[in-house]
Amino acid sequence: MSKIAQPALFDDLPVAPDPGAGVSNALVISAAKLGPEQKLFNQLLTKIEKTSKDMGELKRLSDAHRPERSKKLEALRQQERQMNEKMVLFLDQRLQSPKGLSKKQQADVGYVASSLAEMLAMMGPASPDLEDALKRLLPEDDFDDYDEEDEEALDDQEKEHLKGMVSDMLGIEIDDDAAFDSPEAFMEETMRKMQASHDAARQAHQAKQAKRKKSAKQKRAEQETMDADQALRTIYRKLASALHPDREPNEAERARKTQLMGRVNAANDAKDLLTLLRLQLEIEQIDPLAIASMAEEKLCHFNRMLKDQHKTVLQELQMLEYRLRDEWHLGYGAITLQSLQASMRSESQRMQKQVEHMQADLQWIQDDKNLKAWAKDQVKMMDAPPSMMEIAVMMGGR
Repeated sequence: MSKIAQPALFDDLPVAPDPGAGVSNALVISAAKLGPEQKLFNQLLTKIEKTSKDMGELKRLSDAHRPERSKKLEALRQQERQMNEKMVLFLDQRLQSPKGLSKKQQADVGYVASSLAEMLAMMGPASPDLEDALKRLLPEDDFDDYDEEDEEALDDQEKEHLKGMVSDMLGIEIDDDAAFDSPEAFMEETMRKMQASHDAARQAHQAKQAKRKKSAKQKRAEQETMDADQALRTIYRKLASALHPDREPNEAERARKTQLMGRVNAANDAKDLLTLLRLQLEIEQIDPLAIASMAEEKLCHFNRMLKDQHKTVLQELQMLEYRLRDEWHLGYGAITLQSLQASMRSESQRMQKQVEHMQADLQWIQDDKNLKAWAKDQVKMMDAPPSMMEIAVMMGGR
């Protein structure tokens, strides 16, 4: 079936009789001498392409290595839990025979044992021996055979504490319990709230500015925005008219148009001019050469939309980089295969050292003299407020 050329982008732009094969690069304007808007158009295309490519590569890189990291760290978390279980069992047994410990020393040992027991209780079911120890160490209303209701009560207490910390540190409120499903979800919700707060402040500023008498520059900017929006609507209407599946009698062609129309709607909602132009090229609705012959004024409208689109894509890339740096505990250098592997080694080594440190502690406190000093130090450390990183690690270890 031969393709039928659709109406042009604008009425004065010709339709290509035979479009080029490469949709990705077809929009780039090629000419011996480019005008200012044409140069800007090409520059913005390049920037959007590069930013989108960088974002895709980061996603593929992190997705490819996340399973390996999770597997390694989960094995170390299990070792950590086993050491905590041994520590709780030892402390519980010592408290059942408290001879040689003063009341204050018993209180210190009990405080440490209860804190470790509470952490283990939140991690899920335990062995029968440990279950008996947890029942002795935890208050009855905090522990009852690990039923879901009591576990949720512990979760609620932790959530309220974390909400308070976020409110004090960042000045935002976290009210979505789904954000506490994982450290990644928590950080994403935090960033979303921060962005919403920023947007609200920006809108308030814009509302305040709107009350003032507008300058010629402001009026011109508003008119340019309206013209850009109109250009986007024009492209969308032409694509919707050509691709509406309800008007297609052929079943296979209707399925193709349904898929294409989904892409059109998504691009229109996101004000993604680049994708809409590519779709017009894909269905032979415009001639790539027509962009080069477009009037500077019309190209200016496109450039305004492309600037906004590049800003949006750049923000998405920065958000992705932020999440990955938090997830992988990275610094502010480039996120590469080498940096992810270095982070994985560093975190594995840190957790391995923690397990070894716990093993040494358990051996050391077999002597009552050492136990008393150790418990006193542990109480001081446990009373210190946890950092955001420590909370994220704790949540990730559930």
